[in-house]
Amino acid sequence: STEDGGELLFEKWCFNVAASLGIPPPRIGVHLMYKLTPDDDTYVIDNPLRPLTFEKMTIKSRQLMTEPNSYEEIYKYQIKLPSGSFNHPCCHVQILPANSKEVVQRTIEVMKYDPKQSYLVSVDSNAIVNYVPERVTIEQLFTNYIDLNGPPNRSLLRCFLKSANDEGGEKIHKLLDINNQEALKEYIKDKNIADFIVEFSQYGVPPIDSFVSSCPHIK
Repeated sequence: STEDGGELLFEKWCFNVAASLGIPPPRIGVHLMYKLTPDDDTYVIDNPLRPLTFEKMTIKSRQLMTEPNSYEEIYKYQIKLPSGSFNHPCCHVQILPANSKEVVQRTIEVMKYDPKQSYLVSVDSNAIVNYVPERVTIEQLFTNYIDLNGPPNRSLLRCFLKSANDEGGEKIHKLLDINNQEALKEYIKDKNIADFIVEFSQYGVPPIDSFVSSCPHIK
């Protein structure tokens, strides 16, 4: 229920256990759940693979159900289901959102990635729920799978810490300090993941495998 999903509490617990046992404190790093291998296949650039377990649907209509310019706008959508799927009043539909083009372009530019570069993706499927297909471009990855609008988590900070220069490392260390939890709480109050990437890429950019493994994904 905490802003960071309990990561800080877990880290504190780890250090307390180590101190009680009289052993060195643990080094908490980034677990590489994804491996991305550069691929020369250009077909995927114009023919993106669909997210795993998802189908492409067509929006037939959209109707505003609340007063215009109200605080909370509610829309009614009519969706055309793919051929062969069934429709039932009790069915639920999961909709996978996407990041805006402007935010995607900005983050890719500061990280100096090639948006058209395609990768083969392999996943530790036993550890995570994954929607990323086996082949994807950087632009598709940042648009449909990497969450650029949520708050940066401690795993993402540690990912950037490994590649940061001294100046950037000092700033990230302050945000990760388990004895000063207010620092990170105050930082993420009005900054999202895209803001963090734009601010800290100047100090060093992590490898793509590490970044995809540590950055939250769109849900």
